[in-house]
Amino acid sequence: MAIRKLPAAPEQRDGFGDAEMREDVRRLLREVTPRQRAALLLVDQLGYPAEEAASILRIRPSTVRNLVSQGRKTLRSTEGVRDA
Repeated sequence: MAIRKLPAAPEQRDGFGDAEMREDVRRLLREVTPRQRAALLLVDQLGYPAEEAASILRIRPSTVRNLVSQGRKTLRSTEGVRDA
């Protein structure tokens, strides 16, 4: 007798939960400056190293790292206020 492995059931997504999450992300990203937002998206979301993000944004890699750091700090403080 052969044992068959059943495929995992597909995860059910909640359309309302997805919409709420997208709105939360938009709201948070509005709290940072456009330069911080660009740096955060390139580094954190798209996975570019600071050097490549700097080339795209036409700024120094140290500036990208600084923008990402400042943006993360702002997001953490904004998220804490939102959760309170």
